[in-house]
Amino acid sequence: MSTKLYCTITDGKLDYGSNKSIEWLSENEGKRIVLQVENQTRSSAQNNSIHLYLDQRAKSLDEQGHTMQDVLKVIKKAQIRVTMLALKEIVWKGIQFVMFRTNKTSKLKTDEVDRVYEVCEKFFQTEFPNTGHVPFPSEDIKNYEQHIKDCQRAQKNIDDY
Repeated sequence: MSTKLYCTITDGKLDYGSNKSIEWLSENEGKRIVLQVENQTRSSAQNNSIHLYLDQRAKSLDEQGHTMQDVLKVIKKAQIRVTMLALKEIVWKGIQFVMFRTNKTSKLKTDEVDRVYEVCEKFFQTEFPNTGHVPFPSEDIKNYEQHIKDCQRAQKNIDDY
């Protein structure tokens, strides 16, 4: 098992969040531990929300007949079909870089994700108003995270076959 245990402080108590944490604590019984505060970057749920948001945004643009060329005309780039990854790399990361000088979503702090989303969504609503508003996922993310796990499990089964 890993030598690290990640947890958060909630209401003055350490919140470990899983049964694996209990196993970790048992395996490390009697050992000295060091508590260290890490800068809070975007959570894995926020990362998945970025992907789900951009996937939903891509679908809404695609359903209205827009291409990445339509999106890119506004930001002066080449023609590409609208996909989640294209939107992430060109629109989301472009806005994120201007705002926070980083190209990696993993380097965003939790509040910075919200700020990039707000600018991103305002851009889409201004330039492509017929595609409607796409809220930043919160409840839907549980289904998306399960979808990701199912895909990874299926890929592992294929690889093991």
